[in-house]
Parts: sequence; structure tokens; C-alpha cells
Amino acid sequence: MTEEQQTSWFKQPWAWFVFAIPLLTVVAGIATLMIAADKPHSMVQDDYFKKGLAINQSLAKQEKAVELKLKVSLSIESENGLMNVNFDGSPISANQIKLIFSHPTKESFDRIVTLDKLSDNQYIGPSPELSDANWYVRMLDIEESWLLKGRWSIPSDNEITLDASKE
Repeated sequence: MTEEQQTSWFKQPWAWFVFAIPLLTVVAGIATLMIAADKPHSMVQDDYFKKGLAINQSLAKQEKAVELKLKVSLSIESENGLMNVNFDGSPISANQIKLIFSHPTKESFDRIVTLDKLSDNQYIGPSPELSDANWYVRMLDIEESWLLKGRWSIPSDNEITLDASKE
């Protein structure tokens, strides 16, 4: 009979495997913590309570748009770089309207455009440079008394329709 030689625990591969898992978990946790502390998330609002209260005001603006029966088609004319907005129905009294394009993930890509009245139901203005994304679009009059919202998939959609009755 031969006797098996006993080896030290640190010479056993299974011992290192068992110790490696918790050790790597601690290292990954520290790395994640350092990344989170260095680059705070831009979508988290410091004044989230005020933002929550503002939702009620936003709903009132949307209800006003429904009351006015607002329906609009929005298009970008690529050849001249202009944005064209046409309202259906009764004329809008505002001399300017504001368009807010919000990128789904990157706040630095957000754009605000002011469009000027061309005729009773038509507004025109410069088209912002929008990257390929599924943009959130909000349209308001300058006094911000009504609000239309929608999504615009660029570049697949050349035109979108915002309809207050379908929100």
C-alpha cells in the first residue's frame, strides 16, 4: 500500500476556486461603487417631488389640448432644413409654438425649437439636428396653456401626427 501525500491547502486548485468567487465579487462591487459615485445618473432628478407635483399641471395642459381638439402634423423638410407644423381644424391664436425633443437616454441631446406662425394653421422654423432615435416630442404654445405629446422614430418616420384626443 502506498500512502497519499498530504499537500497544503494553498496547493489545492479547488481551494483557490472557492476563495476566488467571493474575492472577485468584492472587487466587482468596489469597481461598481466607484463608477456610480464618479458618474451620477442624469435621469434622476434632485427635485423629484416638485416634478411629481408638476404632473398635475401637465395633465391640465393636456386636457386643454383635448378641449381645443388639437391635431397636428409635424414634418421635417430635409432639402431646406425646415420643420413644418400644420394644425387641423380651427386656427390657433399663438404667434409661436415651442417644440421640445427629448432623447430617450441622453439629456445632452435634448433640443428645444421655437416655430413662427406662417398662416392660420401653419408654423415653420429651423429643424434641429436629431440623431437616429425614438424621440419624445412635446408641443406647447408660448404661454404653455396646452400640451401635445408623442413619439417620433427618426429616421424611419418623415412625419408624425400629434392628436390630443388619442393621448
